[in-house]
Amino acid sequence: KGFAVVASEIKKLAEESQDNAKNIDMILAQLNKNASKAIEQVGELVSETVEQQKLVMDANEAFNTIQSNMQIVKNEVNIVTNMIDDISANSVQIYENIATGVIFLFSVFYFTSALRASTRSTFSHGMSRSSLPICPYAAIWR
Repeated sequence: KGFAVVASEIKKLAEESQDNAKNIDMILAQLNKNASKAIEQVGELVSETVEQQKLVMDANEAFNTIQSNMQIVKNEVNIVTNMIDDISANSVQIYENIATGVIFLFSVFYFTSALRASTRSTFSHGMSRSSLPICPYAAIWR
């Protein structure tokens, strides 16, 4: 009878061992499945990280290009501004030269008219050269 009790206990232990082995197999299968999923997700994460890193590098390159182009535009604006300042300064000088030329032409016209009138007067009335009128613009040319 003692042997039957021991055999019964061994049978129970064998059945429990078999059940535990099945549970361990199921747990290992689940762990294997979860590990495969984790490896797959890590692979996807690495792939996405590489893609994001490339996007960041592309964005950085684009920003550098924009910054470089902005510097070029700034330099061009400075050149145009300097040209406008030169044109403006030259315009003032040109205006002054035109005004001076106009005054000169008025003086020449005045003197020519006065000389013509004086010449006619001298021949017709015997006037002298000292009787020529003084040009109001003559002070500019002295």
